Amino acid sequence: MGVPLPGLEGPLYSDNAAVVQALESRSAKDPALVYLHCCLFFYLAHFEISYRAFHVAGKSNWAADALSRDRMPDFFSIFPQAPKIPSGIPQPLLDLLLDTNLSWTSKHWRALFRDSLFRV
Repeated sequence: MGVPLPGLEGPLYSDNAAVVQALESRSAKDPALVYLHCCLFFYLAHFEISYRAFHVAGKSNWAADALSRDRMPDFFSIFPQAPKIPSGIPQPLLDLLLDTNLSWTSKHWRALFRDSLFRV
């Protein structure tokens, strides 16, 4: 991911209108999505990052469409500067995001969050 810069503002683009709506409203009804929102918002707050979410139709969002369909040659033709080998996701971050049974107010969640900050 690189080193986030405090105060960074940027756009998020998605071809999924429901995701854009959830990101813009900063709310969700599905418990798993609520959990992911909490994780996302804690990271954003920690690194002082803000965003706006925008819907882009899949046919206009070529890079994301190529990635989601595993058409890597198409993706690299759009973004030749992209790393050919993706970086891994740090294990503490995976543990944090994938265990949706965790309560984000628990000691264990806070420990995972703190540990993941040093590996992102």
